[in-house]
Amino acid sequence: MIGPEPFASVLILLFLFGFANIPLTYLLSYLFVGYGNAQAIIYFFNFISGGGFSILILLLRWISPSSNSVARGFAWLLRIIPAYSFSEGLMNIGSIDLLSQVESGRYHAFSL
Repeated sequence: MIGPEPFASVLILLFLFGFANIPLTYLLSYLFVGYGNAQAIIYFFNFISGGGFSILILLLRWISPSSNSVARGFAWLLRIIPAYSFSEGLMNIGSIDLLSQVESGRYHAFSL
């Protein structure tokens, strides 16, 4: 059973992702002449930044305390990208228990 706190945080993430990704996609579309190329490349950009980078950062946070500090610094640079922020938020909400054990802290859905 999903508690009300993680559910509410996921709804907020979904809502904010839409409002953040639309302007970025609009601005990136001016880099291309054809709409087909723009759509494909922006989709690929969102896929790599949202999926690849967030998994990489999460794995670095789990490995050791020294890589944890590197991952946290790199994550701050990537948070300008809405797809990365969205997927990092979902992964953090899904791994609250694991991150609490690795980082020796007590986390809840809105603290990450």
